[in-house]
Amino acid sequence: METDITKLIQKIGNRVFVDIAHTGCGSGCIYCYVETRNDKQVLASEKEIDAVCDWIIKRCDTKCVVSMCPNTEPFKSKKSTNLILHIARRLAPFSMLLQISTKEHIQKDTLETLNSYLYFPGQLCIGVSMPTISKSQTVEPRATMISKRRETIRNIGLYNFISSSLYIKPFMSITEQDIHRYIEIINECSPNHICVGVDFTEHIGNATCSSSYEAELARKYFDFDTTLRMLNFAQKIERETGKTVSFSSVCHLPLEYRDTCGLRLIQYSEKLCKNCITP
Repeated sequence: METDITKLIQKIGNRVFVDIAHTGCGSGCIYCYVETRNDKQVLASEKEIDAVCDWIIKRCDTKCVVSMCPNTEPFKSKKSTNLILHIARRLAPFSMLLQISTKEHIQKDTLETLNSYLYFPGQLCIGVSMPTISKSQTVEPRATMISKRRETIRNIGLYNFISSSLYIKPFMSITEQDIHRYIEIINECSPNHICVGVDFTEHIGNATCSSSYEAELARKYFDFDTTLRMLNFAQKIERETGKTVSFSSVCHLPLEYRDTCGLRLIQYSEKLCKNCITP
């Protein structure tokens, strides 16, 4: 019996979220909304991933952003890495923008292969997640160590078609305690982008990283206290590093590749949006 591949795909506007696992992640992050975060990955087959790519190619154009993987770790194993490489090889020729978020160390040969599939600078943005530094081994017990993630950001800088993003998300109270260490990492590793994101306080259906930006949920997540602390945190990083901090992993895209912004966080809170694109 064929698997329903739509369970591996979520399309929200011009953004498509793609998973490579039916269940499981393996990193065991305590803040994660994924119910099977502690379980071993049950990966999709290459045939299923091909069907996912066909689905995207048929329904999306070059304005599409393909984000991998909201519910699992893309570089947890050689098999999961090969599925990510397969997706990149299939979709890159259609000039789609690709995103991958990870807490693992990416080998140089993997980065070199990914770079070889791409067609223009920044077509792929790899978000390296570090929501805490000092407590990472406790909060993310089976993710790779912070030193290896720093190395990944530095190595991404060697490849002209891949950009890096430091994901400081979810933003938690323990995140604030590490601000000087984040500033050190940013100044040393020079990520192309920096994103600070909200914490998920409850499981919401088949939630993805875009759920917090749905209008009906915005007030719950962007409460005054959290918003103010997150803004102060971001502003201090900007002062100390000279880099722009955004509140969504797609905020940099309109400036680089678009003339309009599909997300426009300003509609939820003017404090969250740089308002970089005139409507």
